[in-house]
Amino acid sequence: MSWISSSHSNSLRRNSGVLRPGEVVLVLGAPGSGCTTFLKVIANERGTYANVTGDVRYAGISHSEMLKYYNGEVVYNEEGENHHLATRSDMIAHLPDR
Repeated sequence: MSWISSSHSNSLRRNSGVLRPGEVVLVLGAPGSGCTTFLKVIANERGTYANVTGDVRYAGISHSEMLKYYNGEVVYNEEGENHHLATRSDMIAHLPDR
């Protein structure tokens, strides 16, 4: 995958990597850094992007074939906005006994 374009901006250039079957991926970054864009593209959710260039393959299967025959095999779970702020004493109270 080399270039993703929405209607207004470009992001994610020169990325490469390998994910093996059954692996779970966590991508961390600052808001607006492209984490969601990256995860949506590797999960084959390309509909909101004007252009995606480069090659994303799933065990050798192209993204178009994956969408046609194996839709739902690769998923993106959007993060929730549930935040829980804990005090230090809250965290200590949940530590296992030693």
